[in-house]
Amino acid sequence: LVRLYFMWKSSPIEALNFSLDEMKTRTYQILSTLHNLHVYFRQNSEFDKFDRDRHTLQWAIGKKLLAPTEVWLLSKLQGLITEVTSSFERCRFHEGAKAIDEFVINHLSQTYVPLTRNVIWDDSAENLDRRLAVYAVLGHVLAQIDIMLHPLSPFVSEYLYQACFGAK
Repeated sequence: LVRLYFMWKSSPIEALNFSLDEMKTRTYQILSTLHNLHVYFRQNSEFDKFDRDRHTLQWAIGKKLLAPTEVWLLSKLQGLITEVTSSFERCRFHEGAKAIDEFVINHLSQTYVPLTRNVIWDDSAENLDRRLAVYAVLGHVLAQIDIMLHPLSPFVSEYLYQACFGAK
């Protein structure tokens, strides 16, 4: 939490004004939201017997199961990967951290999950492939976020990654 806060806050042109309240609110919100997204993914995907080795992103694309919401999210993810990579290469870690913050809170948690919640909660047999495609996309996105977040918050990102995507 502290490491992520300092990376998130540390603009090279601004003085670093440490605020315990800010650290406990914003960076905690990022990690808490990310944790809850992993729990949401894991609980729902286990219910539908999602197999990450069989139901991959390529599987969903090949079966033409991606809706515009998934295409939008994957597009946003690709933009995030480009932005975070560029920021980290230039040692502008605060820009990468804020980009991850924006993506996790606004795009993933507040937009994508509410848009796909009804798909996931529709437990009809004819809707199973669509639900599995949503899990494939959500799992892919969460794994990529864990990887990008790792330099900023190694212990939390490692825990989240292992809990959802580690060895079976």
